Amino acid sequence: MEKDTVPTKQDGSDDLAATARFRALIFNCGDCLFLIVVGVTATWIMHLVHHLGWHVVFTLLAGMTVAMFVQMLLARAVAPVLGSIESMVPSMVAAMIIPMMVCLLELAGVSLSSSSALMIGALGGGVIFILLRLYAIRCRKCLCAEYNAR
Repeated sequence: MEKDTVPTKQDGSDDLAATARFRALIFNCGDCLFLIVVGVTATWIMHLVHHLGWHVVFTLLAGMTVAMFVQMLLARAVAPVLGSIESMVPSMVAAMIIPMMVCLLELAGVSLSSSSALMIGALGGGVIFILLRLYAIRCRKCLCAEYNAR
C-alpha cells in the first residue's frame, strides 16, 4: 500500500498570500504615482497662475479652482482602477495643500523656477502618500486592538 505524502502547503495558502502581497504592492505603487501626478499637476497650474501677475486674491481663486478641477478629472479617470473614494479623497487633500506651498513661497518673496515647482509637487505627492500609509497602519492597529479585545 502506498502512503500519501503530506503536503507542505495548505491548499495553496502561500501562493494566495504571495498574490495578495503582489497585488497590494501594485496598488500602492499606483496610489503613490497617482498622488505624485496630482501634486505635480496642481503645483504646475498654481505656478503658471502666479506668473500671470494678477492680484493675490484672484491668483489664489483661479489657481485653486483650476487645480481642483484638474484633480477631479484625474481622480475620475483612475477611479475604475484605484477606486473612487480611495483616489478622490487623498488627491483632493494633495491638490489643496501642495499648491499652497508655492503660494506661501511666492508670498514670502521666493520666485520658483518651473522645475523647482514641479519638484515641490512631486515631493509633496510622495509625502502625502507616506502620510496616508502611516494613517492606514495606525487605523489598522486600532481596529485590530478593538476587535481582538471583544
